[in-house]
Amino acid sequence: MLDVLITFLVCGILGPAAFKLAGLGLVGWAARVPFYLLRLYIGPAVLLISDLGSWYMSGSLLGFAFALPLALWSTVPGCPAAEKWLNLASGILQGLVLAYAAHRLKHGSLQSARLR
Repeated sequence: MLDVLITFLVCGILGPAAFKLAGLGLVGWAARVPFYLLRLYIGPAVLLISDLGSWYMSGSLLGFAFALPLALWSTVPGCPAAEKWLNLASGILQGLVLAYAAHRLKHGSLQSARLR
């Protein structure tokens, strides 16, 4: 749920405006779909890779990997210059937050299992 909440919050703020994309000859809503889909993949990827190393490295790398195409896509004409950097930074932050949440939930469940 945290992944969906962060995705819709960030995409509502940083996603390209549909009318700008329509001005380029693209279908506005269809061009916005990758901004939602790629960010939604950060959560499942964090859960799959959480056992491979430190949570902060895996979270930031996954956030970067999924936000990089969005940063490149937001270089279309009409987008502010800072939007690509904000997309990249917010993807990294989303990966970190989700990796931290997964780490804390896993760590908390291990502690409660040890107490029993």
